[in-house]
Amino acid sequence: MLQTLSKLCLRQRNKLTNEGRFLRCFSTSESTVVPEEVKKFEKDIELWWEPNGVSKPLHTLNDIRVPFARDGILTSRTNSPVLLRNPLPLKGFKILDVGCGPGIYSEGLSRIGAEVTGIDASEQMIAVARSHASQNRSLKPIPNYLNSTIEDHVEQFAGYYDAVVCSEVLEHVEKKSVFVEKCVRSVKSGGSLFFTTINQTWAAWLIMLFFAENIARVVPRDRKSVV
Repeated sequence: MLQTLSKLCLRQRNKLTNEGRFLRCFSTSESTVVPEEVKKFEKDIELWWEPNGVSKPLHTLNDIRVPFARDGILTSRTNSPVLLRNPLPLKGFKILDVGCGPGIYSEGLSRIGAEVTGIDASEQMIAVARSHASQNRSLKPIPNYLNSTIEDHVEQFAGYYDAVVCSEVLEHVEKKSVFVEKCVRSVKSGGSLFFTTINQTWAAWLIMLFFAENIARVVPRDRKSVV
């Protein structure tokens, strides 16, 4: 019976179109994915890995968020300042990047030794992430990218990771309490969680959305939302 359902599920997946529909088989969890938000990020997908292009802010953000996660993990787990001077301070640490997109954050963490698993609801984004990582010989180990949601992933990997990172994703999902709870379940006891997102204020909207998108034009339009 299970094999029959599995084959049926596979046939249904193959019938999916690019209209933003999502099918999750054998999952009883609530989905937090917003298909319209996923489609937004698939626009101009070939430009994500241009450091001086429309995604420059995300590439620049790595200068802040990679050390932020590194220092937080080492401080909470080892409290050893010596490791901070190690070129691969996160070697041996398993990190889950939720909503990894094209892998910009994942690759940053991988470069300092982390064993990164990146998950994203967009199959196209995962394809871009895998392609870029395969061409980057400086990544050891190469991040493992999966086309999955946190709701499905945690069913197999509860309490598995040393840390979970989730950067600029919360503003694009629904049922945020469910989303955060699934992230928490993915971490080992004593592990670390790192969420970064835009402040939910009018000042944030004015600076990060209106100014950045419409005046400075350093962020693609419709990529951010204050919700």
